[in-house]
This record gives sequence, C-alpha cells and structure tokens, in this order.
Amino acid sequence: MIGQIAISKRGHDKNNFFIIIAEDDIFCYLVDGKTRLLKKPKKKKLKHVSLTNYVNQEIIDLIDKNFLLDAHIRKAIKKIEVKNKCQEKI
Repeated sequence: MIGQIAISKRGHDKNNFFIIIAEDDIFCYLVDGKTRLLKKPKKKKLKHVSLTNYVNQEIIDLIDKNFLLDAHIRKAIKKIEVKNKCQEKI
C-alpha cells in the first residue's frame, strides 16, 4: 500500500489527494508535498481514506533509496489530479 494514491474521506482535507508513505494496522501516514510534508505526515485512520488503484512505482523506488522529496510527491499528485479531471469531463 506504500506509494498508493489515497483520497481523504473525512476531515478538513476531505477529497484531497495524498500518497501513503507508511502504514500500520490502523493508521496510514499521508503526504501531499504542500501542506503535509515528508517531515510531518498526516496520521489518518484507514477507514477515513479511499484507496485508488493507482500505485506510483517511482515513489516506491525513491522511498527504498531514501531519496524522496516533497517535489516528487507534488509531481505525482499533480499527474493523478490532471488524469482525474480529464476522466470527469468525459
């Protein structure tokens, strides 16, 4: 599930896209590269996020190499937001 795009279902960040960078049994840790940075990820219960089918392999590779930056997160989320908007127009 690490590297997967998730959408928040609850809270003030409802309907925002995030990338999961860590997880445990109950919680996942989300970042978006803007308000939620890698140094302080959002801790959110799994039941409060909607998981997408999109897993960003580039993000997973960067996490493994310990070279992930907030700019990489922003770029990956921007790509999925554009793709999502294009699908809504169809």
